[in-house]
Amino acid sequence: MKATGAGQAIFENQVAISGAISVQEGKLTLNGAANSAASALVAGGWLIVGQGAAHSSASLAATVTVGQAGVLGGHGTVTGNVNVNAGAVLSPGNAAGDAGTMNVAGDLTLASGGFYEVEADPAQSGSLALSDPGIGDRTVVSGAVNLAGTLRVIMDGVLEDFEGPQWLIIDAGTGLSGSFEGTESDLAFLAPSLVYDAANYDVWLTFAPGDISDYATTANQNSVAAALASLDNGSSLFKDLVSLTKADQAQKTLAALAGEPHASVISGLSTMASSFADDLSRLVSLRSGAGGILAPAAGQDGGLSGPNGLWVTIEASYGRFRGDGNAAPAKFYGPEVSIGYQRDFAGGWFGGLALRYSDKKLEVDRLNSKLDADVVMVTLYGGKEIALGPGTLRLLLGAGVGWHSIESERRVTMGVSTQTLKASYRGESFFGFFEAAYSFSPSDAVTLEPFVSVGWHTVNLGGFREVGGNAALIQSGERTSRVHGSVGLRSSFRLAQNVFLNLEAGWRHSFSGAAPSTELRFAEGGNRFTVSGPAMDRDEAFIGVGLAIGLTEKARLRIDYNGSLGRRYQSHGGALTFSYNW
Repeated sequence: MKATGAGQAIFENQVAISGAISVQEGKLTLNGAANSAASALVAGGWLIVGQGAAHSSASLAATVTVGQAGVLGGHGTVTGNVNVNAGAVLSPGNAAGDAGTMNVAGDLTLASGGFYEVEADPAQSGSLALSDPGIGDRTVVSGAVNLAGTLRVIMDGVLEDFEGPQWLIIDAGTGLSGSFEGTESDLAFLAPSLVYDAANYDVWLTFAPGDISDYATTANQNSVAAALASLDNGSSLFKDLVSLTKADQAQKTLAALAGEPHASVISGLSTMASSFADDLSRLVSLRSGAGGILAPAAGQDGGLSGPNGLWVTIEASYGRFRGDGNAAPAKFYGPEVSIGYQRDFAGGWFGGLALRYSDKKLEVDRLNSKLDADVVMVTLYGGKEIALGPGTLRLLLGAGVGWHSIESERRVTMGVSTQTLKASYRGESFFGFFEAAYSFSPSDAVTLEPFVSVGWHTVNLGGFREVGGNAALIQSGERTSRVHGSVGLRSSFRLAQNVFLNLEAGWRHSFSGAAPSTELRFAEGGNRFTVSGPAMDRDEAFIGVGLAIGLTEKARLRIDYNGSLGRRYQSHGGALTFSYNW
C-alpha cells in the first residue's frame, strides 16, 4: 500500500501501512504513536513526525529517505534509519519559534549537499556540558551519525551575549564521523561555530563575530564596516549590530550606519552659492535692451528712470541627486526669499548689496534621513558697463558669505531595534564670481547677450555629536571647495511696449572634485571613517525662460523658470521678482 501526502494531511491516530509512504508535495503530519511503514520517501514537501511538543510521543517505524526538495521534521521519533540526501533538509521541530527534539532510533546520515536546519533560542542557552544544554532544535540519535552537508541556523530571538551561549544540536549514541561542510545563518555578522565532542559523540553550536565587510558592496559601506570592526567587542553598538542584524538587512543597515546624509548635505549646499550668483547675473543682465529687471547704467536709456533699484524675489526650487552607485539618491528643495539694492554711478559703474534667506530640506528616503538647513547669504557685487562697438561690455564681480544652521534626523534599524539619531550644527560658506557679458541689439525688438563666467565657493561645516542611540556619530568639522566656469547666451524679445520674453541657455563645467566627503566616527569609539555624498556633475546644461513686464515707469515684474540638467543632478525652480527704480 502506498500513501501520498499532498496539500495538508494530518493523522492523529496510528497509521499502519504495509507498503511505502511517499510524500511528493504539501505536508503530511503523523501525530499518533506507533505509526509504521515499510519505508518512507520524502521526495518533496514535508513529513512531520509529531507536530509540536504535545505530540512528542509520535513515532514512525520506517527507514526514512529525504530526497531533494523534501523536509523531515517534528518532535517525535523515527525508529529506523534516516538518510538526508543532497538538496534535502532535516529540521527538528516544525515551525519558527517551536524548538524541538527529534529522535532517531537508528543511524543518521547527512549527505553532501544536504541541510541540517536548527533554531537556537538565545534566551535558553546552556554551557558546554551535556548536563546543561541550551534549548533549541536538536536531534538525538541512538545509533551513529555520519555528517556532511551544511548546517543552517536560525536565531529565534535576540542573542545579547554572543561570547558564551552553547547549544547541543546533535547527540549521537554509538559514533560520530565526518563534519559539516559549511554553515549558514540568518544573522549577518555572527558566524556559527561548531565544537565536535568526539568522546561523547556530540555536536555543539556557538557563535563568533564574522567579517562585517562581507556584506559591504559600496565604498561607503566598506568604510563604515572597517570602523565597526574596530569597535571593542564589548561595546553596546557592536553587540547590537552582530546580535540583531539579519542577513537580508545587512547592506541596508551598513548604509544607514554610515551617516552618508551628512556628506550629502554638502552637495546640496554647494549648489546654493552658484545659484545665487546666477540670479544676480540675470538681474543685471540685458540692461541696455530693458529686458533686465534693474535700471540701466547711467547715461543709457532702457525705459526705466532713476539710478536706484530695489528688488525682492520669492522663489522655490526642487533638485534631485540621482545617486552614483555609492551614495543614495537625495532630494534638495525649498523656498528662498531675496532682497537687494543696486545703484548706478557715473561712467557706467554700478554696485549692489543682496540678502537671501533659504529654508532648504535634504531628504534621503532610502536611508530614512532628512536634514533641514536654514541659510542666510549676503553678497556684495559691482561692475562696469563699457560701450564697445555696436553694444555694451559688462564686467560683473561679486563675493559673499553664508551662514548655515542644520538640523539632522536619521533612523537606523538593526534587526528589531530602531534608533532615531539627531544632531544640530552650523556652518559657513564663502563664494565669489566674475562674469563678462556683451549685449547688443540686432533690432529694436531683440537683444542678445553672450557671456562667460567663473565662480568658486567653500563650504565649512562645524562639528556635531548625534544623540538618540549607540549608533550616534561624531564629526569634528569639514571643508569642501569647488570651482566652476560657465558659458552661455541670454536673449530678450520685445513682445509688446513693456513686455519682454527672456531666454537663457548655457553650459557649466566644474574644475573640482565631483563627490563631497566627510570624516566621521562613532560616539562609542572605533576608527574614523570617510563617507561620500552623491557625486556632482562635472558638466551640466542650464536653461531659463522669463517674462518681464513693465507695470509702471518705475516698477517691473519678472517671472522666471530656471533649470539645470546634468547626468547626476537636475533642478527646477520658479521665481517671481518685483523691482522698483527711482
